[in-house]
Amino acid sequence: MRCRLLLVALLSLALVAPAGAPALGASGDAGSAVAAAKKKAKKKRCKTKKVHGKRKKVCKKKGAKVKPKPKPPVPNPPLPNPPLPNPPLPNPPVPNPPVPNPPVDIEQYRADDVGRQAIAQGAFLERSTGGAFPVYTRIFLYADGRLRISTVEWNVVMGEKCTDTVDGAWSFDKAYKPPEGGLLIVLNLQSPTINGPQVFWAVSDTVVKVGKDLVDYSINPNMADSC
Repeated sequence: MRCRLLLVALLSLALVAPAGAPALGASGDAGSAVAAAKKKAKKKRCKTKKVHGKRKKVCKKKGAKVKPKPKPPVPNPPLPNPPLPNPPLPNPPVPNPPVPNPPVDIEQYRADDVGRQAIAQGAFLERSTGGAFPVYTRIFLYADGRLRISTVEWNVVMGEKCTDTVDGAWSFDKAYKPPEGGLLIVLNLQSPTINGPQVFWAVSDTVVKVGKDLVDYSINPNMADSC
């Protein structure tokens, strides 16, 4: 009788037990299942990789994030080459020096007889500065060897006026007929202002170049000696 009462009591306790409580005998199985799931979750993923020429097993935890490899830094672009300098300009070619003219043998143009004949009757030469009030320079080479050089001014009121006169003498020295043409006569002049040889180059019938500067004088045989 006591055994039946104990069995009834146990049954009644089982019936009034809470719904969420695990049944006896099932609690051990449930705990082992949970532990197995956790162990499976913690199971590592392994791969075989070649490291330094040797195969090595590398394991990773499930769900672990793989960190990306850092990208290598981008190298700076190379600096451009500096521009090449312009090449120096070549030196201009040195011109050849001019060929000097050969010396002229002036004596081959000597013509003393022609010169003496041309100056035998003397010569009257004149030049003017021109303008409204001209100034004349007159050279008188008289046939007898006398020399006169006069300076004459002219104006409307007084006409010609002698302002300066130099007297002297002249003599024949030599004469040439140059290749340029005309007749070149060298005369020796003696005066207070001029002494020594002077050139008289008759380049035409009306013009004579006088002195080292070859100043143009006109031939005027009718020139009056008013001084």
